[in-house]
Amino acid sequence: MAELVIFKNKQELERLESTISRNMKAFYEVGCALAEIRDKGYYKDVLGFATFEEYCKVKWSMARRTAYQFIDSSTVVENVRNCAQIEAIPETESQARPLARLEPEQQRNVWEKVVEIAPEGKITASLVSKITKRMFPMAKKENKIEVKPQFPSDAVLFAGIAISQLRRIHEDDPKKNEALDTVLEWIKKEKEKQNDTNS
Repeated sequence: MAELVIFKNKQELERLESTISRNMKAFYEVGCALAEIRDKGYYKDVLGFATFEEYCKVKWSMARRTAYQFIDSSTVVENVRNCAQIEAIPETESQARPLARLEPEQQRNVWEKVVEIAPEGKITASLVSKITKRMFPMAKKENKIEVKPQFPSDAVLFAGIAISQLRRIHEDDPKKNEALDTVLEWIKKEKEKQNDTNS
C-alpha cells in the first residue's frame, strides 16, 4: 500500500516538475507547481530532500527567494483573477511581484488602477511598482521584516507541524515503530537538556 502511494506521488511529482521544465517563463504555472510540491511534501517523500529550499537549489538551481517569488506571484494572479471588474491579469512575475507585499484586497485595488491608467493598455512592472508605492507607501518591504520567535506560540506551532508530519507515516510502514522510537528518544534528550538549563 505504501509503495502504491509513493508510486502515485512520484508520478504526480514528475507531472508537476515537467510543468516547471516546460514553463520556466510561465511564472503562474511554475508558482502553482512549486507551491503544490512544497505543500504536499513531494520533495521529501519522493526525492528525500530535507527541505523545500534544498530541493529548489539542487533540482532547479533556484534560490529560496526566487522560488517564493514564483509562489507569491501565482497567489497574486489568483487574487486578481477573483475580481470580477478586472479582465487583465499580470503576465509576468515582475508585474506581480510588487503586489505580493499587499493584502489581497489591496492587490486588487492596485491592479484595477494599473489596468485603468496603463497607456494604450500596456502594463509594465515599473508602472505596477509605481502605483503600488503611491497607493500603499507603508506596505511591508520584501525581506526587510525580521522574524523574531514568539514564545511560547512558536514552540506549540512547530510541535503541531512535527505531529502532522508524523501522521503521514502509513500504518503498514514496517519502519513506523522505529521512527516513533527515534522521535521519543529525541524528545527525551530535549527534555533532559531543558531541565538542565532550568536547574
